Amino acid sequence: MCDNPKSDYDQLVANIPVGVYRFRTTSDEKMTFEYVNCQFCDMLGISPEDVYKDSKYAFDTIHPDELEEFLELNRKVIHTHEPFLWEGRIVVGGREKWVRIASIPEPQPNGDIIWNGVQMDITERKMVEKALRDANELLENRLTEIEQLQTQLREQAIRDYLTGLYNRRYLDETMEREIARSNREAHHLSVVIMDIDHFKGVNDVYGHQAGDEVLVALGDLLKKNSRSSDIACRYGGDEFVVVMPNAVAKDAFKRAEEWLRAFAKNRFSVNEMVFSTTLSIGVATYPLHASSPRGLFQAADEALYHSKMYHDKVTISRRIDTGRLRSME
Repeated sequence: MCDNPKSDYDQLVANIPVGVYRFRTTSDEKMTFEYVNCQFCDMLGISPEDVYKDSKYAFDTIHPDELEEFLELNRKVIHTHEPFLWEGRIVVGGREKWVRIASIPEPQPNGDIIWNGVQMDITERKMVEKALRDANELLENRLTEIEQLQTQLREQAIRDYLTGLYNRRYLDETMEREIARSNREAHHLSVVIMDIDHFKGVNDVYGHQAGDEVLVALGDLLKKNSRSSDIACRYGGDEFVVVMPNAVAKDAFKRAEEWLRAFAKNRFSVNEMVFSTTLSIGVATYPLHASSPRGLFQAADEALYHSKMYHDKVTISRRIDTGRLRSME
């Protein structure tokens, strides 16, 4: 592209690994190159003769997506006499390169401006930067995937796979915290324990798939009809527990009766056979019926046992009052 250096200036910049140029702009915005070295021409893939004849040859190498930004910056610095600094893409022989162009203005007495500048090929640097960005993005994506996986594993560890409710492990982890919060905030904490009446008979007569449908239906009922602060769990088998922070015994009993009536309305169909079933429910409240998580569950479980003698019933613990269980009618 470029002959051997001829002038002393050419000889001086011959071994500089950057493009060197001198560019003149006039008051009527005419632009011409007055000097370019071989590296400048080789970088753009054009000859010095073409550059001296028409600056358009140099500008034509600028990537179409970058051209408007380049020209706008060029127009700005011509009027402000600020240094010109631009990094962008060029296209040489169908291949993209990155260049950095920097020049200092020297205003002339006649109003022209001489721009003495350098042009450097920064393609390798940009490739490294892109590789680093890609690596960081990949790392961030992997970290996000790991966090999501950890969340999923955590959910799987504390959720019942069939109903989607919390499991007994989560309930055991939660109760001490809820009791402590009840003490700290001086409010009641109620526990509602329920199981499905004649559930073994459902499995024996209609099959385990039908039994699973009944369990799922109860899980859906509790999810849809519990407060956001309630903790609904599948305790094991057909036994379910709802922990109700800031709920006195009367309110917990009322909600338990609502669940009882709603569940009894369900109709299940297996091989053209339709059946329904009911719940037995026990309610106990801290600190009214017990002074510890274990005691609270025992009180609720005793109330549940009383309900199961009758089926389709809610019983509230009366441990403290009478030492015996009686339903709240």
